[in-house]
Amino acid sequence: MAKKKIGIIGGGISGAGLAYHLSLYEGEADVTVFEKDTIGGASTAKSAGTVCLFDDSLKNRYWDVRLYGFESYLKMEEEEKGSAGFDKTGTLVVATNEEVEKVIKTKAAGYTGEYITDKDRIKEILPDISTENILGAGYTEDDGYFDGTMISNTYMKKAQKNGVTVKTGVKVTDVKIVDNKVKGLTTDDGAEYEFDVVVDCTGPWSKITGEMVGLNVPIWHTKAEAFFLC
Repeated sequence: MAKKKIGIIGGGISGAGLAYHLSLYEGEADVTVFEKDTIGGASTAKSAGTVCLFDDSLKNRYWDVRLYGFESYLKMEEEEKGSAGFDKTGTLVVATNEEVEKVIKTKAAGYTGEYITDKDRIKEILPDISTENILGAGYTEDDGYFDGTMISNTYMKKAQKNGVTVKTGVKVTDVKIVDNKVKGLTTDDGAEYEFDVVVDCTGPWSKITGEMVGLNVPIWHTKAEAFFLC
């Protein structure tokens, strides 16, 4: 069976993660990634990278995706320290009344969460907290922060090892459509490529790539400055 030729636009964490996972289908996929700047250097680099397994607000398959990502990034760290930039901080959520306590107890039942009523232990976890007006706290020590740029580069390095072609500093300027199907793309260096499938992993820039194929994607990329006072 002939390999599927797949083009990925965007080398952020989505494009890098997709490229790596497609590379696992050895002999089935011929993958090329196009990134106009650097791997994981755009909106991915601005991501807070938080993973909170204490929060069960994402249900069913969405929770599974979050857990899969978390465990995948931890595996990266085990294989090579710093490859995912994980900073284990834990999550502590306090209950100020019985209604909040009920919700927290439900959430603490998942993953490795627990509900703590011992205020001395709560202060051990977060010394500066005032426990005077709280009933207890939900806690999991596993949560933390990942570095999206480091993860993207690690995924891409693994993908390249598996045969994926990565083109950085190359901007996609046009998408080729034949019989209402995407068949390839053109880059700013004048090169043309043919693909069976083209995947848009440009995140906030998908409005621009959408226009190349006549789609109005309802996404707007905005920037704002934030100040943190401690």
